[in-house]
Amino acid sequence: MATDPDEGSTDVADVVAAQRDDLLADATAIADEYREAGWTAHALEPTEVRPLTGDDTAEQHVGLEVVVPADQFEPVDAAVTAENAGFDASEVYSRRVESVALVIVAVADPATETAVVVPLHYDVAAAEPMLDTAQERGELLTHVRPADAPENDPDGGRVVTFAHDDPSLFVPGMGSLD
Repeated sequence: MATDPDEGSTDVADVVAAQRDDLLADATAIADEYREAGWTAHALEPTEVRPLTGDDTAEQHVGLEVVVPADQFEPVDAAVTAENAGFDASEVYSRRVESVALVIVAVADPATETAVVVPLHYDVAAAEPMLDTAQERGELLTHVRPADAPENDPDGGRVVTFAHDDPSLFVPGMGSLD
């Protein structure tokens, strides 16, 4: 049970369950916008999202771990590892519901006209150490891994990592999902 002094007691799982369909619909709509522009777009449906603070994994992997079904991971992995791929453009949309940040990250490779749209969520209070470290470094990482890859092992398993140079965009109130 997470607590937000301004909002009272919040059950994060209940908030996520209540917001999941809307978050996925928003992510799909963003992916559809890319498709309408002639791009290839992959909208992911995470089964788990958790902040990596450096306490539970290697210090350099501070960020958000996003677990997706293997069949959604494979085309993203192929796109990211393709010759001349460079996913260096991104948009981040965020909003807060009680103590939960709801975020959509759209990472794009303009050269190949490919986008990966990742909806995610996290408990704001639980993620504070991760966000503080990311702000200090000026970079937040999102690690996408298939459900069948090992946990806490961004270097040893199958993982795609995206770097975001403005961590403040992941803090609700700075984006625009509302």
